[in-house]
Amino acid sequence: MELFDSHAHFPPPDPSAEETGSAAGVLARAAEAGVLGVLAVGGDRAANEGARAAAACSVHGVSVLAAEGFDCAVSAPGREDWDALDAARGRISAIGEIAIDSTRGAVPLAVQIEVLRRQLELAREWDLPVSLHTRGADAETLAAIDAVASRAGGLRGSVHCFTGTIEFERELLDRGFCIGISGIATFKGGGNVRDAAKYCPADRLLLETDSPYLAPVPFRGRRNEPAFIGRTAAAVAQARGERPEDAAAAATANAKNLFKEVEK
Repeated sequence: MELFDSHAHFPPPDPSAEETGSAAGVLARAAEAGVLGVLAVGGDRAANEGARAAAACSVHGVSVLAAEGFDCAVSAPGREDWDALDAARGRISAIGEIAIDSTRGAVPLAVQIEVLRRQLELAREWDLPVSLHTRGADAETLAAIDAVASRAGGLRGSVHCFTGTIEFERELLDRGFCIGISGIATFKGGGNVRDAAKYCPADRLLLETDSPYLAPVPFRGRRNEPAFIGRTAAAVAQARGERPEDAAAAATANAKNLFKEVEK
C-alpha cells in the first residue's frame, strides 16, 4: 500500500534521545511500512520546532512536509510566536494545527476563536491549507470558516481526527474541507468515526495517526507513530467496503494534492 500520514507530531530535537525514538528513527520505520509522505504538524512553540526538525530529516523513501501554527491547548500565542509563524512563510506546506475546542479550560473560547480566525486569514493570504482541530464547537468553527472564506482566495484544508456528527461533516465537506480519519476508526467504540469514513467522498478522505497519540488496535497503550497508519487504512477500507490499498491510494492522492512540497 502507498500511505500518507496527514497529521503527525514530533518532539523538538533531543541530542540525548535514543535513535529508535528520534524523528529519523520514526521516519525510517514509516518508510519500511510503505509510508510515502508525512505532514509533521505543530500547534505550539515546541511542536512547531519538532515539525521543522522532522521536515529537515533526510530519510530515503518518505517525504516530510511541515505545518506550523497554534492550537491554544495550553496558552494563546504571544507576539514572538506570531513573529515566528510569519517567518515560517515559504517553508511550510500548511498552517496547523489550529483549533477551537470547548472542552479545554485553559484558554477562553473567545480567545481561541480570535486566534483561529487570525490564522485562517494568514492561510487565505498565503494560499496555504490548514489542519484544523475542532471539538464541541461546531457552530463556532463553521462561523470562523465562513467569515474568512467569503473573501477572495477562500480556504482549503483538513479537519483532522474527525469525531463529529455526519451533519457537521456534511457542512465541512460543503465548504471544501477534507476529513482526517485517525486510529480511532480501529477502536471498539469508534463507530462514529467509521461512519464518518464511510460517508466521506473518496476525493476528500485523509488518513492520519495524530501520533504520538491514539495508537490504533493492536497497538493501544503504545506510543503511536506513522508506521502504524496501515491499520487505520484497513479499518477505513472495511467501513467503506473497499480494498485497503484502494482506500490508502485515494487518501494518499488527496494528501499530496492538498499539502504541496516546498523548497527546503
